[in-house]
Amino acid sequence: MVANDIAYHKPCMNNFKAQRVPSGKPRLNLYAVAISCLVEELEAPLFHDLSGFLVKSLRDRYREILRELGIKTADQYRSTTLKLKLQQHFGGRVSILDQTCGSGFICASAVPLGDALEKLRRLEADHKEDAKYHALRQAAKILQTDCVNC
Repeated sequence: MVANDIAYHKPCMNNFKAQRVPSGKPRLNLYAVAISCLVEELEAPLFHDLSGFLVKSLRDRYREILRELGIKTADQYRSTTLKLKLQQHFGGRVSILDQTCGSGFICASAVPLGDALEKLRRLEADHKEDAKYHALRQAAKILQTDCVNC
């Protein structure tokens, strides 16, 4: 009976050993590398220019970095996880304004609340304009293909 169990579990054990990293070699965490790249990109605009960013746009940029690093599941990364990672990295140096509807907003803690809300309003307006433009472009493409097919 034990011999049957060993024969049955041998492929599982071989797969486990193949995926296991030998103890002498440290494993490179691509997610940590991607966070470092994103943080590098954010340092100057956040703290020197006192800019703010929509969390959704930061998530999209982070996913792009993950894809560049070869991670196939980059599109599954959530904004909430990114917010936690950024909060852990920057600590009290940043403020994250969560919204009940829409994307959150991240800016330096030194930015007064009124200015942060004004920047958020402008960013959301720009984002809505981009979405409208994209929808209009898609509609134009559909109409163009319909006209060609007629």
